[in-house]
Amino acid sequence: MKPDMVEQVVGSAREILSRRIVNEQILPRELKEELDEKFGHNWQVVVTSGQFWAWFTHLAGYCVVFKLQRYCF
Repeated sequence: MKPDMVEQVVGSAREILSRRIVNEQILPRELKEELDEKFGHNWQVVVTSGQFWAWFTHLAGYCVVFKLQRYCF
């Protein structure tokens, strides 16, 4: 993913986390809705507060994994 797009994705997640006490059940939905609005549909958002392993398919240049606070996105 291009660095400017990564900054926007991480910034969106950071903004959602700063709004209020985080409701972990709606955190991925809020981020997905924001990313769909900014960049178009078909975003898949997974948020976990621990370790995770994943095996998935994605378009080249359209995948980012990062950690903010205690959450992995």
